[in-house]
Amino acid sequence: MDYVVVAVLGVLVGASEIVSRYRDAPWRAVWNPAAGAYVAVNAAAAIAALSLTRSFGLTFGADTPGEVRTLQILIAGLSAVALLRTSVFVIRVGGRDIGVGPITLLQVLLFATDRDVDRRRAVERARIVSGALRDLSYSQARDALPKYCLTLMQNVSRDEEAELLHRVREVDEADMEDTLKANALGLVLMSIVGDKVLTAAAAAARSRIIGRGVLGEVYPRLREVLGAAGPGDAERRLDVLGITLHTAWPNIRQWLIDEPGLLAGWTIHLRVLDPDFLTSDASSWYDPRWAEEAGNVVSDVAAYNKDNADALSAAHVSLRVSTYRLVPAVHGFRTSDGSYFISIARWDAKGKLGRPYQSYEYLPSGDDEGRTGQYKALFDNWLVRADASCPERDPGARSGAFEGNVVAVEKDGGDPVVGKQGGGDHVGTGSGELVVEVPGRQ
Repeated sequence: MDYVVVAVLGVLVGASEIVSRYRDAPWRAVWNPAAGAYVAVNAAAAIAALSLTRSFGLTFGADTPGEVRTLQILIAGLSAVALLRTSVFVIRVGGRDIGVGPITLLQVLLFATDRDVDRRRAVERARIVSGALRDLSYSQARDALPKYCLTLMQNVSRDEEAELLHRVREVDEADMEDTLKANALGLVLMSIVGDKVLTAAAAAARSRIIGRGVLGEVYPRLREVLGAAGPGDAERRLDVLGITLHTAWPNIRQWLIDEPGLLAGWTIHLRVLDPDFLTSDASSWYDPRWAEEAGNVVSDVAAYNKDNADALSAAHVSLRVSTYRLVPAVHGFRTSDGSYFISIARWDAKGKLGRPYQSYEYLPSGDDEGRTGQYKALFDNWLVRADASCPERDPGARSGAFEGNVVAVEKDGGDPVVGKQGGGDHVGTGSGELVVEVPGRQ
C-alpha cells in the first residue's frame, strides 16, 4: 500500500506538469502515450526512492513506526520528483541552456510528449476551430470574439489576458487569407478558453444573416438544428410557412428518404399559398408559375403520405400540408426548440413578389430578448394568421385547381385515411387544411 501511495504522488506531480502545458484541453493531453511514459517515469522514481529509503533504514528522526512510515512516503515521493529535475551542470547549445543530469531524461520525454500531443491536438483543433467559426468572417470574429470570450471566462489572469491580446494583434497584422486568419484567431482564443467556450462564443457572435436565401445555407443550417434535437425531447415539431414550397418540400422529402432517423418522431406541418388565391384578383402580384408549383407540391405531399404510410408510422412522423390565403410577407421555418429561420418578401423590378432568394435571418433557440424576441413574435403572428386565413366554404365550392388531388393523413399506430379534397371528408380547422380526417379518428 505504501508503494501505491508514493506512486500516486509521482503520478500527480507528472500529470500536473503535463496539464499546465495544454490549457485548451489539459486532461486529453494526459492520456497521450508519450505523456503516459512521462508520468510513469515520475511514479517509478518515487517507488525507487521509497525502496532505497527503507533499504538504508532512514527514519528522518521520527520515533514511532507510524511517523517513520509517513515521513518515508512523503520524502521519497517528493525528493524523487525533485531529484529528477536536477542537473549536474548546464551547457549552452544553439542559444539554449540545456541541463545535464537526471533532468535530461525528463526533458527528452517532455519534448517527445510535446511533439506527440501537438500533432494529435493540431488535427483536432483545426477541425474544431473550422466548425466553430463557420460562416464567420475574420472582421466579425476579430471584433466580437476576443472580448466576448474573456467576458465569459471568470478566472483569466491579467497576464493571460495581456498575452492573449498581444497574440490577437499578431494575427491581425499577419498577411493571410480571410478564412485562415479567422481560424488562427480561433486557435489563439482556444488556447486560453478551451474549445467549448470558443464554440459557444462563436455561435453567439456568428452573423445570423444567411445570404442567398434558400439557395444559400438555409437548409444545411436547418438540418443542423433538426439533428441537434435529442430523442428525449418532449415535442419535436417543424412548422414551415412557405410560398410554393418548391425548395422546402424537396429538401424535407430527401431527408425523410436518405436520413429517416433525422426526422423520426417529428411533426411536420407545411403551409403553402392556396393556388386559387394565386390566381385570384391579386394574381398580378405573383409569378404566374406559382399556382402550378403550389398545386404540384400539395399533390406530391399527398402521394408521399399515401405511398410511405407504413414507414412514416413506424418512424412516428406526422406529415401534413395546408394552404393559406395571405400575401406571403413573412415566411420561413420554426422548430419546437425555439429556432427560427425568417425571410421577408421583396418586390422585384416588375412589381411582382420575388422568390425567396434574398437573405434569411437565423434566430437561435434560447435567445428571446430584444429584437430577436420581437422577430420571433412577428413570425408567430403571421403563422397564426395564415392558419386562420381560409374561411369555411361549401365543400363543393372549391375550384378545379385541386380536383382529384388525394391527401393522406398519417397517424401513429394506424393506416392512413384517404379522402378527396372538396369531397366532404374534411373536418379540420378550415377549408385550406389539406389533412383529411374522418369521424372516429384522433
